[in-house]
Amino acid sequence: MKRKLSIVALALLTMGATLIAGKLIIKEQDIYINEVRCWDTSGNRDGYFGSDYIELYNASSEDISLEGWYMSDDSQNLMKCQLQGIEINAKGFVLIYANGENNAGNSLNFKINPAGEKIFLSNAQGDLVDSVYIPEQEFGTVYARMTDGVDRWCVKEPTTDASNNEAKVLPLKKLKMPEFSHESGFYKESFKLIIEAEQGQTIYYTLDGSKPTEESIVYNEPILVKNISDQPNICNAMQNVVLDWKNSTPNRSKVDKAMIIRAVAMDEAGNISDVVTNTYFVNEEQYADKNVVSLVADYDDLFGAKGILVTGEVYDEAYLAGELDETIEANFLKRGRRWEILGNMQLLKNGEETINQQVGIRTQGGSTRLNPKKRMSIYSREEYSGNNYFEGVEFGKRQTHSVVLNSAVSNVLFPALVKDRKVSVQDAIETVVFLNGEYWYDCYMLEKYNQYFLEESYNVSKENVILLKNGEIDEGPENSLDIYGELLGYITTTDLSIEENYAYLEKMADMQSYIDFICTNVYLCNMDMSETKNYVLWRTIENDGTDMGDGRWRWMIYDVDCLEWVDKTFYGAAERAAINSFDEMMQFTGVAINEQMLYSAVKASETFRKQFVLSFMDMANVNFSMINVKKIFADWDFEVSKFGDFFENRFNYIVPYMAEEFELAGTLENVTLEVNSTEGGTIQLNTTIPDLSKGSWTGKYYTDYSVTVTATPANGYKFVGWSGSVTSDSATIEAEVVSGGITLKAIFEKL
Repeated sequence: MKRKLSIVALALLTMGATLIAGKLIIKEQDIYINEVRCWDTSGNRDGYFGSDYIELYNASSEDISLEGWYMSDDSQNLMKCQLQGIEINAKGFVLIYANGENNAGNSLNFKINPAGEKIFLSNAQGDLVDSVYIPEQEFGTVYARMTDGVDRWCVKEPTTDASNNEAKVLPLKKLKMPEFSHESGFYKESFKLIIEAEQGQTIYYTLDGSKPTEESIVYNEPILVKNISDQPNICNAMQNVVLDWKNSTPNRSKVDKAMIIRAVAMDEAGNISDVVTNTYFVNEEQYADKNVVSLVADYDDLFGAKGILVTGEVYDEAYLAGELDETIEANFLKRGRRWEILGNMQLLKNGEETINQQVGIRTQGGSTRLNPKKRMSIYSREEYSGNNYFEGVEFGKRQTHSVVLNSAVSNVLFPALVKDRKVSVQDAIETVVFLNGEYWYDCYMLEKYNQYFLEESYNVSKENVILLKNGEIDEGPENSLDIYGELLGYITTTDLSIEENYAYLEKMADMQSYIDFICTNVYLCNMDMSETKNYVLWRTIENDGTDMGDGRWRWMIYDVDCLEWVDKTFYGAAERAAINSFDEMMQFTGVAINEQMLYSAVKASETFRKQFVLSFMDMANVNFSMINVKKIFADWDFEVSKFGDFFENRFNYIVPYMAEEFELAGTLENVTLEVNSTEGGTIQLNTTIPDLSKGSWTGKYYTDYSVTVTATPANGYKFVGWSGSVTSDSATIEAEVVSGGITLKAIFEKL
């Protein structure tokens, strides 16, 4: 039998009560849902950027405890998430974070559906206090009451944890973007740009990189697009881009420039389109055959009081007053999502636009942040452009989520030398960067190491990875350092000279990856690396059953540009090639490689020692051979002489240092590999596959350890056997290196 509502209940409904799930709810008017944001999923609580939030407002003149109150996104379960330990001051505000974490305090275990949904606030008795339907949101906006506590809602600029009353009301983005008569690119002569929108709409545009609004220039006639390189510098003229800027003079020589035109369409109702951003180079053909990156962002976000490329107002006030202390940090030294600004990135390849989308921009790097021209990281995010990947950049046929603009050529050339090893390597392209239309610098666009890189490179879930950088969590759960601590705890409490113990370590870490990482840094004389600096490693959290998803730690080549600037006199060496990068204390880390925790521990294992020595010689003979170095450098149009005679001389210094480090007693002898047919197959030598395109190859190895070779026939061939110093019909053999050297020849026959 259905129950009937009482006369009292009917009366209450007419007075503003609500019936949900058959329950009569009486609405209180002191506490309001005041503002909601649901366009970011990072989960970081850092102010402007951060997790979804719900702002509550106390309209009363008394403080109110919200202990035991509830929030929900489910009309059938109003008591879904209970609030704890929250008090809201009279006429005050409080933020409730809808970040999907465990329900505790002011964290909710649900996120707001970005496509739109209703949320509910109930008191401790379970009575509904307030509710609101949240529509789909654009990045950088919130859905908020027109003024605090009023019934009218609108799209506004965020006023996180503050009054809505002064926040700007924003138009809804519903209109088609205006159309430009000319695409971005290179033009030999000036021309007039025509911009068109639908009838009844007004076009607003800017020429300074700022986002156009109704306060911008109204488009009434074609815009003359011309060469503007004779105009004064703006970005390049900034002074407070270094710490001691009073004693620094910017280079005021005029730089090459492009015209940046940004436009929107708006109708009489205030509806607006997305921004169109185009870059035009007129009579600047010297860039037409290059990869050109055009970065555009509001001037204030770059160089204003809170700009990411300057010292900033807080620092400057203390600096000018002579009151600087260690607690005051320049803006360009600050890190994290909070210091990411919204901008636009275009990539022109040989004059053709391959990317034009909104992106996030951050200052990037360590000591390079102190330079006037900062390195930058660029991020593609769904909340900016609708896609977590760039539209048109592919490194190694991988989608790309984020890139780094890096000026050090060695961070491109050196990793390319070891791309075949068991370490991660960032791919790169050479680029020219323009910032708000001004030439900024020549650099290299590198993939950025993060969860997206791991997912695209190794087919592991980005939600199932840990990435540690310089001893800190870069990606992964809060207990990631504890998981890494298990590895460190094992090596510091276990005797790794016992081979069973070392075998267990290999289940925790890919030791070939670690060996390749150390060998690379040692050979390249990277005297700026330790277990807490320029040290990046990763693993999957859970074993997903794939080769790279087995839950073992693996290493990544990162920031190996030290050879470009290392001070050889500090190490008492006549040339950089002579520096012993095994046992010299590093100038900027204060520790030598052979003093580092993991390296010191694993050296006790004879298995590790043999594996390291053979791998080091494999890399010295193949990866760092002059043939390979010249080939890789030529691919990037660089001469080996850029680094002096380092590569010519390094082998003769570092190989004996390695022998000393591992107390080798043998001699260095030739190992020659041959094939009877260059088309018949390949030979793997230990951990490398030498080039046998000329029929033979020779490298040098110590007699302390035997070498292992494996013959692999090509399609249409079969392996017959080995001749030379060893005769055998087994595809894989172990050969002792003897005085006078050895020759191993693989015989292949056609099927």
